[in-house]
Amino acid sequence: MTLSGIILAGGPTRIVHGVALGLLPLSNGTVLGEQIARMQCVCSEVVMVTNEPRAWLEHVPRSVRVITDYYPERGPLGGLHAALALSKGSEAWVTAMGMPLLSSAAALFLLEHLQVFGYDAVFPSSRGKISPYGGMIRRSCLDELNGLMSVNERRWESFFARLRWAGAEEAMLADHGVAPGWNLRI
Repeated sequence: MTLSGIILAGGPTRIVHGVALGLLPLSNGTVLGEQIARMQCVCSEVVMVTNEPRAWLEHVPRSVRVITDYYPERGPLGGLHAALALSKGSEAWVTAMGMPLLSSAAALFLLEHLQVFGYDAVFPSSRGKISPYGGMIRRSCLDELNGLMSVNERRWESFFARLRWAGAEEAMLADHGVAPGWNLRI
């Protein structure tokens, strides 16, 4: 089993005080650098999907594959489609740009939950609200994404409706040593 890490960074780059969100300083590096480092602790590869690959190439390690959507203008699902199509792992930890507090403990818990119960995906949830970001998805879900891309469907809810999935509440993750806020997006 190989776990791929996916960073969905498509769409217009968010700028904060004149600096791209991923390049904001954090600790001894950047928001994006911290996010990649945390993902590399548990992922055998990291794939970043963006509409602006040239803008990011100099800011990521060579080990990170920077790709673009196969189906342009399809939002995050289009980015997820591209990443799953080109990823090497049988499962993927799906994140968005600007998530520097990611938790490898959370990723491993979600992955175990996915495998033990045979779900297509497991997503973090808070007070019953599901977030696709920080979730674990099987690469085999690419078939469902192909169907959505063929009809220009962009909504996460449409993707969820095609999957056998579960939510992992904050309390459940906390019971396994995961601090709240691990999947915070800035």
